[in-house]
Formats: sequence, structure tokens, C-alpha cells
Amino acid sequence: MLKYLVALISMVLAVWTVPEWLTFPISGSVASVLESWLRQQVSDVPASAPGRMLTEDELSLYNGEENSKGLYLAILGHVFDVEKGRKHYGPGGGYHFFTGKDASRAFITGDFTEAGLSSDISDFTDSQIVALYDWLSFYQKDYTPVGKLIGRFYTETGQPTDALLHVEAFLSEGLKKKAQAQSEMQLYPACNSEWSEASGGRVWCSTMSEINAILDQDRADCGKILLCGEMQRCLTMLGQLVYFSTSQELQSTHTSEKTPLYVLVFDLEKI
Repeated sequence: MLKYLVALISMVLAVWTVPEWLTFPISGSVASVLESWLRQQVSDVPASAPGRMLTEDELSLYNGEENSKGLYLAILGHVFDVEKGRKHYGPGGGYHFFTGKDASRAFITGDFTEAGLSSDISDFTDSQIVALYDWLSFYQKDYTPVGKLIGRFYTETGQPTDALLHVEAFLSEGLKKKAQAQSEMQLYPACNSEWSEASGGRVWCSTMSEINAILDQDRADCGKILLCGEMQRCLTMLGQLVYFSTSQELQSTHTSEKTPLYVLVFDLEKI
């Protein structure tokens, strides 16, 4: 908008003959001087307004109860209008306890007591922070944003607090770990496992690529192999500990020629 205004003024000045008595020395073009002046006038306006800023007391008036002002909830300091989900968030709904407050903590812990419905996530791990931001993305996608909540995560002017900056640092680290885990999952797909008193335990993979991934891991990634004794060995993959005896052969059965089923047998008594 600003550049169009400057251009319009410049056009007017271009066709207007300035009387000699109005001239004065000036450096640069008239357009650049005007643009500089106009920018100075709007320099105090933020590039993107933070939206409506609510206090905790104001937010508490939007809990959907009788005579309330509406149906709002906050997560990580972001306030959303959840009126369209009234059957879930209104009185009697399964998520009513989230309304009128920022209960970020409870989205992850599942503690819906008065103490648990808190915005304090200072002890959360990076993976918990990532999960919480998944919830924030859900509300940003499905519900109307209202503004920000003044307090733990945002100041009165809508600026992030130190607490929020700390959370965002954990988020960055958590996203890196999540991406790494997904990459490892593609390289080493997880197999299936089961156990019963009658037959003991077994781990199996449904495709040749999955079993090859285990064998490749066994040969190549020495950092994830533990020697468990002369007659057996163990390997860990993505946090799953798989035991099998070197004296037992890798068993395979064929449900069909196209879909072989590979089975690793392990002794639970030795785990």
C-alpha cells in the first residue's frame, strides 16, 4: 500500500510545475524523501499485530457455562474459539475441562485434575513438546484463532516470553530427533513380536527387506550389537531388544511363494 501511495504522489509531482518561490534544496529524489517520511510515520506499527491479548481472568469468562461470553481454550498461549465443537467442549462435553484456560500440560499428561490442568510444561521432554505442538497444529487447522494469552508464554504486547523461547528450543531438538527416528525406521523397519507360555516368544518380519535390514544391522552397525555370551547374541533396533540363539537356525515358512514369513526364535528365560 505504501509503495502505491508514494508512486501516486510522485506522478502528481511529475506533472505539477513547482513555483520557483516554493523550491528549496533537497538531497535525492522527491519520491525517496516522501517514502522515507511515510515510513517514519508508520515505523511504530508492528509488521504483524499479535491479535487480541487476553488475561487469564478474561479467558475464564469463555468457558461455555451459563452467562459466559463464549467458548474459548488456550494451548501454548494461543487462544482459539471452539464454539463449533460445543458438543465436545461445552458443559457436559468430554473436553469441557480445557475451556476457559490454558491447560497445555494436560494435553500430554492426561491429568485432568485441577492441578493437572495447568500451562506449566517446564519439565517436559523434547518429545513431549513435539507432541504438544502437534495439538497446537490441530487447533490452528480446525478452529478460529482469537489471539494470545498474557502470562506464561506471551507478554502484554504479544512478545514471546523466556519460557516460550525455552520451549521452542526443545521443539527444535525434538523435531531433529523425530526426523532421525523416521529415517532409521525406513532403513531398519520394525518387526513383529509375540509371547505365550506354551510356545515362548518369537520375533518375525513379513518381508525379505525387513529381515535383511536386521541382518545388515547385525553385520554393519557394531554400535548397536551386544555380545551376550558364547551361545547367543542380541541386537537392539529402535529400542527393541531381540534375543536369539546362535545354535538355532533362522526359521522360515512360506504362506505363499510371493510372501515368505521369516521367524526369529528367542529364549525369554535368558532375557
